[in-house]
Amino acid sequence: PHRQKQFELFELMCRDGLEPNVHTYTSMIDAVGKAGDVDLALNLFLSMRRAHIEPTEVTYTSLLQACSRAKQLDRAFAVFRQAIS
Repeated sequence: PHRQKQFELFELMCRDGLEPNVHTYTSMIDAVGKAGDVDLALNLFLSMRRAHIEPTEVTYTSLLQACSRAKQLDRAFAVFRQAIS
């Protein structure tokens, strides 16, 4: 329920022309990652990067945790490599 409301607010924000910042994206990545949707978490990350928003350590940690929870270690290693480059 909370995840759906959070995503609706995110979509409404974008639709109304408000640009999400790194904190907004990180919060969304964390929420969908905790819900087990690693694909959406990665897509949000890619959207953030396309918007030229630099991820923080918290962003990478949220993404790594999402990959780890989903037992997608190849993706986790790819994220890790990107984080340290």
